[in-house]
Order: sequence, then C-alpha cells, then structure tokens
Amino acid sequence: MANKDNTLAHLVADSQFADQFETVFDLQLNLQKRLGVDFSNMSISHIAEYCIYNNHCMSDEQGEFLDSLGGKDGNASWKHWKAANQEMKNKKFSDLSNIEILEAKYEVVDMFHFFINYALSIGMTGSELFNMYVAKNQENHKRQDENY
Repeated sequence: MANKDNTLAHLVADSQFADQFETVFDLQLNLQKRLGVDFSNMSISHIAEYCIYNNHCMSDEQGEFLDSLGGKDGNASWKHWKAANQEMKNKKFSDLSNIEILEAKYEVVDMFHFFINYALSIGMTGSELFNMYVAKNQENHKRQDENY
C-alpha cells in the first residue's frame, strides 16, 4: 500500500462491461502463454523481474507514442531544438492525418499490452481490474467532493 490513508478494500463496483475487459485479458494471457510465460508458477521475485522487464517495454512504447504525436515530423512534438517543434506547439491532435492519429492510438494499445501483463502476473482478472477501477474512480470523486 502506497500510504496508510489509501486503503480501498471496502470499495465494490459492478458492471456489465467488465466482460469486455475479461476478453482483453484472455487475449493477452493466451499471447503470453504462447511466448512461454507461466504466470501460475511465478515467485514474487520472478514477478518483480517480469514487471521490471515490462516496465522497460512500456517505457519504449511511451517513447514511440510521444514520437507519434509529431506526425510526419516525428519527435518534433517534444524535441524543442527541432525547427518543427514551434509548429507542433500550435497543432491539435485532430490536426494530424487519420493515419497519424491511428498510429498514436496503436501506441497506447501497445502500452496497454504491457500494463495488462502486470495485472496478469498477480492473478488479476479483467473483471477485477474493471470493477476496481470503477470503485476507485468513485472514491476519487468522493475525495474531490470532500476536498481531499
């Protein structure tokens, strides 16, 4: 637990949409099995190693996502020393071409693959993730209402 005032075990959420997350998790689990990953036999140390590896993979995908925001100019969206950077500062995401927008969205999907691996490594299901997200989102709104 990150801090003592952040216990959330009492939160419960229920939704019909959790099945969609379950499908995504099943697809990722099948891919990981195909790659030789056996989540059922991982020690805590192996989980940590696996998550460190997935963290590196996700970080790489984050870089690709940031580069994709530059559209045809690539990493000009964040490299302030590039001439195209000034032009990118005034562009909106919707100004990119449909192909460039799609590329950025696929980079988010790539990151999501590695995030799901974190959850799978501790036996979390898609339904659990969905329900816990909804519960935590409700708690976050409550905290804002209460000037947390």
